Amino acid sequence: MPKIRPPKVRVSRQQGALPSNALSSAISAAMVKRPQSAHQKGTHITSRTLCDDIIQRMGTSLNKHSGCDIIDILPGAGLFSSKLHDHLKPRRHILIEPNIHYYDAFLKPLVEGPQSRYKHLAWDPYDLTMYSELFDQGHLPEQSKRPLLSQGASTLNDSLLVLANLTSPSPFKKQKAGLLVRYMEACLEQTMFHRYGLVRVLALLPSEDSEILLPRLIMHRKRTAALAEAVSAEMTEIAGDTKRSDWIPSKGWTTFNMSIEQVHQRSESSNIKIPAGRETAPLQLAPDLGVYNRGVKHIPRARSDWQEEFIELLERKERNKKVPGGGLSDIDFTRFSYLRKRIMNENREEMAFRKLAPELDQIRKREADLLSVLKTPGSSVNKVVRHAEAAQEAKQLFDQQFEDLGRQTRAKFDYLMEEKGCFDGTISRTEEPLLQWDRRPYDPLHLDPEEVWPNRPCAVVDFQPNPESPMMQSQKKLAQNKSEGVYHQMIRTYLHVIGLVTTHNVKPFAEILRLMFPGRSMANLIRSVPSLAPFASPKVIQMTNSKEPMNILVFAPGPDGKRIKNVIPELAEYDDNCFTGVKVRNVPSSVLWDIVVEYESSPGRSGDLSLALGGGKLGPDDFKTN
Repeated sequence: MPKIRPPKVRVSRQQGALPSNALSSAISAAMVKRPQSAHQKGTHITSRTLCDDIIQRMGTSLNKHSGCDIIDILPGAGLFSSKLHDHLKPRRHILIEPNIHYYDAFLKPLVEGPQSRYKHLAWDPYDLTMYSELFDQGHLPEQSKRPLLSQGASTLNDSLLVLANLTSPSPFKKQKAGLLVRYMEACLEQTMFHRYGLVRVLALLPSEDSEILLPRLIMHRKRTAALAEAVSAEMTEIAGDTKRSDWIPSKGWTTFNMSIEQVHQRSESSNIKIPAGRETAPLQLAPDLGVYNRGVKHIPRARSDWQEEFIELLERKERNKKVPGGGLSDIDFTRFSYLRKRIMNENREEMAFRKLAPELDQIRKREADLLSVLKTPGSSVNKVVRHAEAAQEAKQLFDQQFEDLGRQTRAKFDYLMEEKGCFDGTISRTEEPLLQWDRRPYDPLHLDPEEVWPNRPCAVVDFQPNPESPMMQSQKKLAQNKSEGVYHQMIRTYLHVIGLVTTHNVKPFAEILRLMFPGRSMANLIRSVPSLAPFASPKVIQMTNSKEPMNILVFAPGPDGKRIKNVIPELAEYDDNCFTGVKVRNVPSSVLWDIVVEYESSPGRSGDLSLALGGGKLGPDDFKTN
């Protein structure tokens, strides 16, 4: 490679000596006359205070990495790299930065400082063979002395930490957060830097990529989020642009507030402190129309983006009142009236939703009570009928009110209830919320876009792998039996199956099961995969959806052919319609793994799962890692 003279930029060895605006100016100056490069520039933290607040927020969890090795992917100007370095005092700090045109002037003082533990390698981190070469070429000699995972159980490797700036455009065109996705897949495969143990990753990402990893809404739970759930003990957004709140109206006011309350409880119990200026941006509420609402009570709720236009028109209308002949133009007044009517309709919808939601909760409770009675030995016939009638009556009352809503309003209510059901576990069948975002230990520190350069919404995400995940438990068992090949085949299948959370997001779950297990009854499959049972509705629940009298539940043929009054035992069993209403995106990653384990042990499984499923995995499927 010809020697390239980097731009002259005066940079202190202690990058933190530069204030945020000065470091931004220094980076900008380095970019002005940059030569052509195959590598795209990224976004970089330029605020010392932000670095300090992030490290403080991570607290004692960083202690276990004191004196570790650091692989630093695309450190760029290196401010956060140097701050974390000073805090952890690592044994070795490998800077993987190919953009020497831009950043050599920033990194050189770190590498050439007295007793420096930094080493700069101008390698391409998107060349996935690079990670093996770090070990094979002796850049991390202490790591290579650890036993390979394939020779033992999957464990955490706290002696290695990965710091990654993933804000530059990814060559994985189809996949947002592509490199971090590969890191998570490698966690399952025990390749790349996970070959000697599972490694923690701190990543700087564009906010939109962070929201793919940690979706706020169940409709946005796709393959990447399902993979993150599968491999992480924690996936936490430490800092981010908290002004991004356009998702809150779709979350539902009740579910959003339950999530916030639980986060505050977790934060208080862990004594989490919020530095001044890092508080979550205040939530903007929908406008109260007051007299315009025609006597309808205002329902507090989050403001939607489109309501900003109404507020601007209303403020202009009020200002112009003070001017003779003032007001709104005809065009603006027509728009103002339309938006006002839309807000009024939304208010009425919210009122209906908050009335119907508790009734739906009551239906689910009565169904659970009915199943409990049915499965209790010695339950009387009359008791079973009473509980069935109570469930049926609640459903019929709910249906009457639900049908009075418009088609779009019904669809919106269904989605809000799906959000709530995946939060409280009544749909996802989880003890904790399905989305990792709703399980966060604290709210992110507010990261102002002006604290990075170029200014853009960004987030810092902490990925901590889970050695106790179902996949790792399977790996341990198979390693003991020297059956690693079986495990890797299961992982390939699993990566296809979790791809369905993207490609078949709202597809009925039962259709996927029929494709994977043709010819098998759902009852048979549930017996083999017990974790499926909570998602299935027994026959008795389906029967309460009908208008038939519930005493039909307790009549069965007698020995003389006459019908006798008795509880039919098959009522608690499952038929092939038992998964009606369950969507692929509602199913936890752990249950998908259980399905894969059963699939791999099935003698009649398809030779080409991808073809059978219509294509499952998205993104860089076939990159080879060692």
